[in-house]
Amino acid sequence: QMSRAELDLPPERGEEERSKEQAGLVVNVTAAGEIVVGDETISLGELEAMAVKRASDPEHAAKGTSGFRPLIRADMNAPAERLNGVLQALERAGVSAVRLATNPPSGSGD
Repeated sequence: QMSRAELDLPPERGEEERSKEQAGLVVNVTAAGEIVVGDETISLGELEAMAVKRASDPEHAAKGTSGFRPLIRADMNAPAERLNGVLQALERAGVSAVRLATNPPSGSGD
């Protein structure tokens, strides 16, 4: 019966998902140059504000900014200047490192 007390489970699964999401902000840059986070299309300014907020989150602050590394997923056809804008906005927000994922080309040779 002790084992039950030892488990400190989050009150609901959604909470756990949320904290996971916060740890890694995923920024999508579409072929049209839109910035999509979650299911919202946001501006560069909004992205910067969001990153500032997350980078200063006590959870990350404890680990230093290194605890916060957004993942940027850019469409192969995303405009390069848009991608640069995203990187610069994150840099201004105090994000020291990002991970960049690009869509692998489809091997079907269409």
